[in-house]
Amino acid sequence: MENLNWQIEEIKNNIIVIENENEEIIESIIEPIDLDVDTNNNIYIINSNTITIERMNYINGEYSDPTVIDGFPKYNSSNYISNVIVDKTGNILFIESDRKILQIDNDGRLLEIHDVEENNSIKSLIVDDKNNLIFIVEKKINYRYVYSIELLEHDTGNVINLKDISTTPYRDNLYLAKNPFVNIYYMIGSHIYKLDDDVPYLTYEQEEPLDITCDIDGNLLVLFRYHVEIVYHENRYKLCDIGEDHGYPYVIAVDYNGDVIITTDQVILKCYKPRLVKSAMY
Repeated sequence: MENLNWQIEEIKNNIIVIENENEEIIESIIEPIDLDVDTNNNIYIINSNTITIERMNYINGEYSDPTVIDGFPKYNSSNYISNVIVDKTGNILFIESDRKILQIDNDGRLLEIHDVEENNSIKSLIVDDKNNLIFIVEKKINYRYVYSIELLEHDTGNVINLKDISTTPYRDNLYLAKNPFVNIYYMIGSHIYKLDDDVPYLTYEQEEPLDITCDIDGNLLVLFRYHVEIVYHENRYKLCDIGEDHGYPYVIAVDYNGDVIITTDQVILKCYKPRLVKSAMY
């Protein structure tokens, strides 16, 4: 596999040194288990250490330290949140306790968008370019788990079944790829599918992928333990390597410059897309 050798660097350490109200220097630990990027390239993370969604503002090429977004509710260990998404209007969506899709609007108001039936749960959530929500629902029927991919229409509130998925043993490795602007991809264990196909688009036999996303051009990106891969015109390329000193990767996202953002248990990384440089005319 050809290595494109995109530059990778740490943009934020997970240990943030801050000064509290008593002018004491303390360490704040973030555990960014999920992330998304808005149209201004601000990064939103779920900090599992504090059960909050936090924003890192992108200003003049630099990122601020994470701060809890306005209006975010208080959670404790009995409730948990997952799968942060920022839609095209800047609203923030997430899954609460695998049961509800919630939204915080631009005024910090908390809204409930969708709730699944008892004994069902939501496994993954993405938003398309029309602000429709697409998510995987897990249903327990006669002691078996079955799955479906469903779409919640932004304009009408109607829920449409896009596809039923046969029973899978990979309950903890079932994800949709963010940015479904060209194709909708989903991952089951070591297999990646397109929505309209029942046979795998890709199968990884040597190493199981950790997460998937798409860039703004619809190319599929796949996160592994030690590298990131891009599928471009049906060909696979390694974008960048993830070193042992970077920690264990969690999730991947792509910003609106085409750069790749990766969270690990130690740092937040950025893998830079090469820029075209125009030569000066003399």
